[in-house]
Amino acid sequence: MTEYLDTIYKYFPKDLHTSNLKYADTPEIKRQWELIEHSRKNDGHFSQMANTLVKNLNCSAYQDLSLRGIFDLSRKAVLYLPNNHLNEEYPCCVINVSIIAKYYSIYFTKFTGIPINTLKTGLVSSAQKSLADNMISRIIRTYYPGYKPFPMEHFDEVVPQVYSAINYNDSATYFECLITNDIL
Repeated sequence: MTEYLDTIYKYFPKDLHTSNLKYADTPEIKRQWELIEHSRKNDGHFSQMANTLVKNLNCSAYQDLSLRGIFDLSRKAVLYLPNNHLNEEYPCCVINVSIIAKYYSIYFTKFTGIPINTLKTGLVSSAQKSLADNMISRIIRTYYPGYKPFPMEHFDEVVPQVYSAINYNDSATYFECLITNDIL
């Protein structure tokens, strides 16, 4: 993952904690906001992709969480899956498409006040794996050619010299920097 360090350092200040009052005024954070705004204004592909997924999966609805004002370097949608696709344990599918690297992530979750999801455990059933690998990934790659799933073996890998706003140990991970720091 070290090949992404230059990209990460372009958008995340080195050696400056997120609680530092100067953090928000750094050139890196200003570049993040510019990129986020550009993505929100110019990425009609994401809405088209999400609508295609809703139609193909027969979802009851979806939410485009990219537009809710969260400081995030990915486009994010939550699909509310019908019961016939997966067991009821994880009724929602969260899709993140990075805006700084050609990666995406797919995981399943349930909302109980505390997010319980399949990020750490991996896809827990063959139905989830099949749905993610066959239909969802295929549709994502149709709208975002060249994108590939984030390599989950690097989920907890720490980015040198970059701090996190959400981790208990303050160290940012490649997943947070390249995909999302807003885990549902």
